[in-house]
Amino acid sequence: MAYDKAAYDVNHKKEHYDQLKILVPKGKKEELKSMASRQGKEMSTFIRDALYYYMDALGVDKIDLG
Repeated sequence: MAYDKAAYDVNHKKEHYDQLKILVPKGKKEELKSMASRQGKEMSTFIRDALYYYMDALGVDKIDLG
């Protein structure tokens, strides 16, 4: 059987990650994507970093978000 990287990636994500879905007003997704891109990040990394920043501002213990 040939190695299928796409299938491996899908399976790996299912086994190792949970997905969060957030709703934002129309047009805001592209703004967030643009902000992330300007920092050289993917949108998921940008949002994860924002969550860390917020947890730090609240003074709560950070959880490892990967």
